[in-house]
Amino acid sequence: MARVALVEDDDDLRKEILGPGLACYGFEVTTCATAEEFHFKRASQAFDLLVVDINLPDDSGLRIIQGLRGEGSQAGIIALSAMPIESAGLSAYQLGTDLYLMKPVTVGLLASALHAVLRRSWTPRAASAGPAAMAAPATDGWYVSGPMGEVLALTQAERIVVQRLRQGQGNPVDRELLIESLTTDVEDFDPHRIEVLIHRLRRKLTRSERPHLEIVTVRGAGYVLVES
Repeated sequence: MARVALVEDDDDLRKEILGPGLACYGFEVTTCATAEEFHFKRASQAFDLLVVDINLPDDSGLRIIQGLRGEGSQAGIIALSAMPIESAGLSAYQLGTDLYLMKPVTVGLLASALHAVLRRSWTPRAASAGPAAMAAPATDGWYVSGPMGEVLALTQAERIVVQRLRQGQGNPVDRELLIESLTTDVEDFDPHRIEVLIHRLRRKLTRSERPHLEIVTVRGAGYVLVES
């Protein structure tokens, strides 16, 4: 049973609708009204998934997402907000959320979204030989490491993109294939999210003075992962 942390300050929505509703869909739900309560409960229990409202009374949901990804957490994250994606949604994706849903949201839609995030979970595989390798330590989540010892934590969506590009073996991988790797519901997937993921990955892969991985855009063809 997947463990879900639901961080929502609306008492009726949290206690009467989303909390019990997700439990009916088979999730083990822990509810929190504030960011402080979430951090307190997280200190003593682990969560597979997080549903967090962007606007909380004591902190920003974006700050929670940023903190988790900064720690290397690989928990699936869904952000909720009444604000359109053009305002808070892009920031949420840039910080590492897996999905952004606008309120009002039904229990059925949220449950389907959580199942979709779970389906994207990866089983760690052995690292390949070469100048750059992908590995998965037991506690810190997936990362990309180079021969100079650089360690770059990747979110769930980022590692899916990197793995798909590596499978291209130097050939361009188009956006449609990347989208199909990220979701089973292609029509409802926001294509702008690919640009956000590529931008975020490029920033991570070029953080060191001697980058060993580079994502190159091939106009009209897609993206290529170059290893040097």
